[in-house]
Amino acid sequence: MLVRNRKTQTYLALLLFFFALLMPLQSYAAQNSQQQISTRAVKTGWVQTGEKWKYVNTDGSYPKNTWKYLYSTWYYFGEDGWMVTGWKEINEETYYLRPSGAMVVGWVKLEGKYYYFNPSGVLQKNGWVDNDKYYVDENGVWIEDKTKDEDTESDKAEWLQFGKRWKFREADGSYAKGGWKNFGGSWYYFDANGWMAVGWLETSGNWYYLDPKVGNMQRGWKKINDSWYYLNPGSGELVTGWNVIGGFWYYLDPGSGEMAEGWTQIKNEWYYLKPDSGVMLENWQKIDGAWYYLNPGSGTRAQGWKKIGSTWYYLDVTNGQRQKGWTKVNNAWYYLNDNGIMAEGWMQQDTHWYYLKPGNGSMAIGWQNIGGTWYYLDGAGVMVTGWHYIGNHWYYMTGSGAMATNWLKLNNNWYYVGSNGAMVTGWQDIADKRYYFYDSGVMAASTKIDGIEIDADGVAQIVSGPLGSLTRLLRTAMLPVGNTLYVWGGGHDLYIGGDSLRIGVNPQWKKFYDRHGSNYDFSKYRYSYGNGLDCSGFIGWTIYNTYNTKANQSAYVTTSTKFPSHLAEKGLGTYKTVSGGTFTPGDVVAIDGHVWMVIGMCSDGSVVIVHATPPVIQISGTVTPSGSNNSEAVQLAQAYMKKYFSDAANKFNLCIASSAYLNNVKRFQWYSNKLTDPDGLRNLSAEQVLAKIIGPK
Repeated sequence: MLVRNRKTQTYLALLLFFFALLMPLQSYAAQNSQQQISTRAVKTGWVQTGEKWKYVNTDGSYPKNTWKYLYSTWYYFGEDGWMVTGWKEINEETYYLRPSGAMVVGWVKLEGKYYYFNPSGVLQKNGWVDNDKYYVDENGVWIEDKTKDEDTESDKAEWLQFGKRWKFREADGSYAKGGWKNFGGSWYYFDANGWMAVGWLETSGNWYYLDPKVGNMQRGWKKINDSWYYLNPGSGELVTGWNVIGGFWYYLDPGSGEMAEGWTQIKNEWYYLKPDSGVMLENWQKIDGAWYYLNPGSGTRAQGWKKIGSTWYYLDVTNGQRQKGWTKVNNAWYYLNDNGIMAEGWMQQDTHWYYLKPGNGSMAIGWQNIGGTWYYLDGAGVMVTGWHYIGNHWYYMTGSGAMATNWLKLNNNWYYVGSNGAMVTGWQDIADKRYYFYDSGVMAASTKIDGIEIDADGVAQIVSGPLGSLTRLLRTAMLPVGNTLYVWGGGHDLYIGGDSLRIGVNPQWKKFYDRHGSNYDFSKYRYSYGNGLDCSGFIGWTIYNTYNTKANQSAYVTTSTKFPSHLAEKGLGTYKTVSGGTFTPGDVVAIDGHVWMVIGMCSDGSVVIVHATPPVIQISGTVTPSGSNNSEAVQLAQAYMKKYFSDAANKFNLCIASSAYLNNVKRFQWYSNKLTDPDGLRNLSAEQVLAKIIGPK
């Protein structure tokens, strides 16, 4: 119970009035200062579960075991984070929290009793309160009928000043010593000699700050000697380390408690605490003209590669500054635009194009397949165009940088660069045709190379296909069909430049054909070498072109009747005389005075053949084994001649091969290792073979 005489009471009233004025001003100044220097808005919010409430901080955490000042009101949150209501003991002090959670200050009536809580929310007990007008007992309950006798108690308790120092004398005449003392809701500390402490105070391992003039214990933010400190709002203890205060993170030096500002290194991590306010910054921040990224939640300064959302950035590994422009990282180059965003895909700078690999952004060099198209980027990453010599081959890159493939026309010259883009030279088989390309890559046209005629389209007058194959044999046989007349002795010119040793079709054959009409009489042009072929000359020329790519080598031609045995003697296969039976594609068959080549058999036993017979080289069909002219082979031969060789079919009466082409004939069949069959033609019907070597019916 506090007792003062009138003079002392008056003095203390003035002193307390001064304290009361000073404390709100200081508190307001500290809070106002924090409001001014804190520029970032914080999204906080209440969360209700049933009848319970929690408060969510901006980092998603909940305040626990602590006071929180919200909307000009103090709230207390328990160890589970739930807002506390009702009576609460905290640090040996009693508080009351309304059903709304708001801390009570001043008078409140609870269950018919009145209680008084000082401005700090502490329940007052055993003393006079509210300007010494009312008395509360040891439970804080107002004793309604108790009055104060000022004359008898005026000199029992009082503050005493000795120079600039203060003591407090109790009602019994003793002095407060060696600990804390609460007067009017404010705490004071007295040393062992009873002197009131001021300024910094260390006791029981904790630091406190007591007003240098009044001596009351300070709470919350306090600016001391140009540095900011934070004192626990409840206990007044100096707070150190990381702390969330008012929804913001602050770092208070573990040794001094001084609020950190600017760049601060803590356990090998860098943080940026906003100058003046001390608030830990997060996300993108521009500091002294450079951009930095401070990880949300932790505030640590990012460095190296950082993916933010769906975008990559690179921050210097030494100082964390966001990079832009060309940047080399681990021996690879990257490009970061003015906003620091890592470029991906195609990028143009000045007149140059670069490709930054999607996903990792590294600059591509060398060959790159992009969207199914090949490009080449030089050692500096620049996309090349035009002709370039790469890995012992020439390649052509179009204006878009795409590698050219297959046929390419430049300056009225044709080139072939194939599906792999490499320019070819020399003889090339392309789409069943043969072409010649000079060392420059230019396709030859309207000329003769290696004795082979090359037409205006660059096509060599020979057939393509693997050398020594059944496919090449039959396709070669098709070249003079319908455009080369029967000439007795044609193809037997066994001398250099003769047709028997010629590669490809002799252009003169077609010219001779074009000069004659339907009344052509072959008997008038016997041994007219170079104008056409007879039956054995046709077979000899066909076989020569099947095995050779150069003219003037060993000839295969012989007389018609001897042809099957002639080929067998060369070790190319076997022959025997047969009547009917099976004929296979490529068989060379002869009777006295005539020889032909089998294209294939039909299901009715008839056979499709190709031969040189007056008046023109043609495809013919045999009768059936029973002698019917309406055979499958005849129908096929006539259909193909009309569709693919219509000029000859319309100009001449074509041959139907009699049963003499089936019975008592000399049949030669090839060894499979001498005439390969990569396309499986031997297993196909006549109609299937014709579709393969010529086209659909």
